[in-house]
Amino acid sequence: TLTVLLAPLCVPQPSDIVAWWPFEGNASDLVGTNHGILRGGAGFGAGHVGQGLTLDGQDDYVLVPDSASLQLTGELTIEMWFKSTSANWGGLIDKRGGGRANYGIFISPGDVQLYYDQGGGFAISSSPLPSLDEFHHIAGTYRQISSTSIELKTYLDGQLVRTNVFPGNLANTVNNTPVAIGG
Repeated sequence: TLTVLLAPLCVPQPSDIVAWWPFEGNASDLVGTNHGILRGGAGFGAGHVGQGLTLDGQDDYVLVPDSASLQLTGELTIEMWFKSTSANWGGLIDKRGGGRANYGIFISPGDVQLYYDQGGGFAISSSPLPSLDEFHHIAGTYRQISSTSIELKTYLDGQLVRTNVFPGNLANTVNNTPVAIGG
C-alpha cells in the first residue's frame, strides 16, 4: 500500500504505510527512506493543514528516487489534498517510464484520472475534476482482483465517485523509474 498525504496526519497512520510526504518545508519521507528532491522551482506554501507543496504547473515537481518499496504489485492506495487553479494542469503523482506506468494520478481538461500502463496502452479511470481554487481530497485505489484484472476506485472528498475493472496485472507494470509528484 502506498499512501501519499500532503497534509499533517489527521487519522491514525496505517500500519502498512510505505511513504508519507507532508511537505512541511522539505520533501522528506516521514515513515521511510523515500525522500524527495525538489526540482524546477517547487516550493512550499499554505496547505489544507499546515504547509504544502506549491507547483507552477510548468516545470516544478518533486522527484523520489526508485526503491523496491515504491514498486507496487498487489494493491495500493494513493491519497492527497490538492488544489488546482487550472483544469489543464498535469500529473499529481506517477511512477512511469520506459514504456511502463506502475501507477499515477493526472489532471487533464475537465477530469482527474487514475491510470496504469503495461506497455500496450493506458488503462484510465476518469472522474470529473472538482471545483478549481479550493482544496479537495483525492484517494485512488489499485487492487489486483484476479491474475488478469485490476480494479481502480476514485474517491473525491470522501465519496466514491468511480469504480472500473480493467485487464492487466500490476506486476507487469513495475519499472525502475523515480516517482514524480507534480510535473
